[in-house]
Amino acid sequence: MKGIVNAMVIVLFVFNVSNANAGVEEYSCDAGSGSPIQSLVVNAVVNIPNSAAAGTIVWRAPERAMNYNCWRGAEAFSTYYFFNPKNKNFGSEIEVGVTINGVDYLPSSTEKYAHSFASKMCGNGQSCANSYASYRMSMFVVKKSNSGSTSKTKVIDINNYIPYEIGKDKNSSNTSVRITGLEANLLPCTSTVIIIPNTIDFGEIRSTGATPELEIQRENFTLSEQRDCQSASTYGLNGVLRPAANANLYGSMGTLVPKDNDSVGISIFDVENNTPVRFNNEFVVIPKVGTISNSKQFEARLKWRTKAPKAGRFNAGAVLDVYYK
Repeated sequence: MKGIVNAMVIVLFVFNVSNANAGVEEYSCDAGSGSPIQSLVVNAVVNIPNSAAAGTIVWRAPERAMNYNCWRGAEAFSTYYFFNPKNKNFGSEIEVGVTINGVDYLPSSTEKYAHSFASKMCGNGQSCANSYASYRMSMFVVKKSNSGSTSKTKVIDINNYIPYEIGKDKNSSNTSVRITGLEANLLPCTSTVIIIPNTIDFGEIRSTGATPELEIQRENFTLSEQRDCQSASTYGLNGVLRPAANANLYGSMGTLVPKDNDSVGISIFDVENNTPVRFNNEFVVIPKVGTISNSKQFEARLKWRTKAPKAGRFNAGAVLDVYYK
């Protein structure tokens, strides 16, 4: 009789279950409003003259105060600005740069910049308080092509460009800034701008009856523009007025004060609409026109800043940066 053999085979399956996230530092950053993308509306057309040399900064945007939040990290970490994260290429004519806290950065030469903002974070599943950081930013456009290389008007679309993102690494948890409404035009034109007179002499001033804010004298000067276009091209000129090295700036309206004698101050006015020109702020010099010769009238108004002025000469200068618009 054959025996019946009952066999029991025991197979041991061993599983090693591990946490896929172990040792991985999670984090997220946003623009302070819960959104990962912060849109900045610029609504500007940058007109670039044919005479501009390669490397010339042909336009700057007004500076903006910005902020961002980060949270959900097991350890503290530093944040970085990653420039041009989508690797946008505007061709051989221009490059778009970013100014962070007063320092210019071009994506072609700087990939990232450390903000050195470290935050104490918390682990997964815990209640995390976000950490806040603020900074100042602006944008600028640099011409890459050589002067004289523009034979006809060319439009370059900069709309929806992402100049940088902020985070620990390049990933989807970062916050980014998107620019809308920005366009650049290369023009086969050059404008020559002169100021007449370029030196204003207020002459001899008597201090009798000096009173703070009392106007002493007014003097006019003219900004003249001449275009070399073969045919009329429609564009305008914007400007930014800033104090020279021999002057300081005071007051919300922008009063130019000589460093060698602060008894007086000078304000610049647009004669056409009788409004003050704010220093360090962009303003319209010549509106968008197609005429070859154009001009703009300004007025320098001298006023007392004290009732006990100091005797002697004074000198104060201002620099006008002009941009094609």
